[in-house]
Amino acid sequence: MAGRPRLYNSKAEKMQAYRSRFDNARLVVDRTAYEQIQAQIQLLMNAVDEAKKRRDPLALSLDTISHFDLLQSLTQHFEDQ
Repeated sequence: MAGRPRLYNSKAEKMQAYRSRFDNARLVVDRTAYEQIQAQIQLLMNAVDEAKKRRDPLALSLDTISHFDLLQSLTQHFEDQ
């Protein structure tokens, strides 16, 4: 019985293909910069929540369920102007 045809001629070739796929799917990030951005977005979210308590019209129009939602709402607001 014949099995399915081999995709790679050797284990080394197979590993090279795996590493190539892995490298193409991976994103290298500066951890310090990432953590600073996350902290800044959290400060923004807190400021918007405080502004909502003061009934600020812009703040009330923003979605603050998640960081992504807040950024998306801000982007939409300024694109619409």
